[in-house]
Amino acid sequence: MRSILGATAKELASSISIARETIWQHKLLQPRVAIVLGSGLGALADYVEHPVEIAYIDLAGFPRTSAAG
Repeated sequence: MRSILGATAKELASSISIARETIWQHKLLQPRVAIVLGSGLGALADYVEHPVEIAYIDLAGFPRTSAAG
């Protein structure tokens, strides 16, 4: 069965695992929580203490976005 993202649960789990490894490659960065902000939600980042930004395009295993902004 395909998810709303067009991937099977196994494919989605694999993509998440690959993204986690990408994030953990940043020195000293092993977050307990991650927030993925789409267009329109960027202002929420202003309320996060010590944010680390990783561009969505840099998350290996994730599809490329098509939304502007």
